[in-house]
Parts: sequence; C-alpha cells; structure tokens
Amino acid sequence: MEVEFNAGLTGNTPVGQTPVRREPAQSAAAANAMSFDNTQALEQTLKDTPTVRPEAVSRAATLLSDPGYPSNEVLDRVANVLSQNITGEPS
Repeated sequence: MEVEFNAGLTGNTPVGQTPVRREPAQSAAAANAMSFDNTQALEQTLKDTPTVRPEAVSRAATLLSDPGYPSNEVLDRVANVLSQNITGEPS
C-alpha cells in the first residue's frame, strides 16, 4: 500500500499552490428555517393542487376510446427503445 502526503491539508501551502478559501458554514438555525420555509411552500402547493383534473380525465377517455391510439408507429418506436434498454445494444 502506498500513502501519498496531501500538502493541501496542512497549514503550510507550498509555493505555486493557491490556498483554498472556504465559505463559513451556515448556522443550523438558518438551515432549519430554510427547510421549514420550503416545507411550508410545498405543503401549500399540494393543498392548492386539485386531486382530479377533469380536462385530463376527459382527454384520457377520448384517447382510450380511439382504436388507432397509440399508432403502430409509436408502438414500434417504444418497443425499439425498450429492446435497446433490455439488450444494451443499439438497433
């Protein structure tokens, strides 16, 4: 096993190396406040989102009643993509 000395971890910076300056770590209180704000925003968005979108349900019903949906071309393309992912070989 070979161990190499990492000069960047000591207080002495060799000539030619720029010392790394680190930003002060964010306080735990500030991180928790941001997390809490993000959680509240997410919860509010979830409350504002309707459970069912009638226009999407109507479009899905229309598409499902069409015997030509999806087209054979689309099915062939999907099958081709799936077969590439299964075998790992491009067609």
